[in-house]
Amino acid sequence: IPVWLTAAAYLNGMDGTKRLANVAMLALLVLVISSGRVCAVSVARGAGLALVAGAAWGFATLTSSSYAGRLTGGWGDPNNAGMCALVLACIAAAYSRSLRGRVAIGLVAAAAIVATFSRTSLFALAVVLLWVFAGDRIKLWLRIVVVGVVVWYVTTLPERDLTSGVFAGREGSDALRERINDATKVVVNQHPLYGTGPGTAEATVQGDTFYFHNSYEALRAEGGWILLTIVVLLYALVFVALLRLPQGHRSRWIEASLIGALVCAVNLGEVFFAPPVMIALGIALRHIAVSRRNIAALADETQSPSGDLPAQRKQPLFASSAAPR
Repeated sequence: IPVWLTAAAYLNGMDGTKRLANVAMLALLVLVISSGRVCAVSVARGAGLALVAGAAWGFATLTSSSYAGRLTGGWGDPNNAGMCALVLACIAAAYSRSLRGRVAIGLVAAAAIVATFSRTSLFALAVVLLWVFAGDRIKLWLRIVVVGVVVWYVTTLPERDLTSGVFAGREGSDALRERINDATKVVVNQHPLYGTGPGTAEATVQGDTFYFHNSYEALRAEGGWILLTIVVLLYALVFVALLRLPQGHRSRWIEASLIGALVCAVNLGEVFFAPPVMIALGIALRHIAVSRRNIAALADETQSPSGDLPAQRKQPLFASSAAPR
């Protein structure tokens, strides 16, 4: 990803050093986590701490929020706050050692997401809960179809549904969102194949600059269809690898962290390179690597002569009590 963004910067004759450095550091973060240079359990505990601290800060500053009556905390805006709370909660719940701990994490995350009053985050929360708790009672292919339908529904909601009921009064912000989306189309159509370069996923409306409200379009702006293909393919391959693990090694919470991010990306401009999502990607890759190693070790044992154990039994990288749920 950093390599292609560098190529996109070159093709557009621009510098983009700050954005390239930022993306490179995030890529390094994924590699550090996925290669086991930091303990996944410690990362999950850090995610839980970040969730609690962020939610507490958000509720403490709710009355002074720049978005009246909506939780933002240190996450900038309600949509980003909801996305961060959801992804961090999934990571923390994956390695929680008790039901009580997962319930506590879930309650904190749910309260924070509801307080953001972010429609996208609420839809993503519903999808995550469906994915985790439906379990094997609903076939995998049907759950994937349901997730796809929900994402489609979020992106095609009629205007009357977006501004009615509890969401009444959003007409002004939604009108601004529409103008930003119109300006977005102008940017992404300049160089469809390779984009306009790193850090250019911004739209100008009446002299003011705004970030995109769609992470998929943001990828197209920065690196064109090529970057969009690279990133979406990466997430898709990781997700498929998670689903292909044997039942005893799968972690629905880790799967849900990626699902939640993909749903939020529909209406939020900086999701794929957001630090919580990069952490989730690193955790997912680490879980795949550890699971495959443990599966291979078990296969070695079952193939050894009856009554004999391998001379050097491979040890799992994490104790079973620390395995993700």
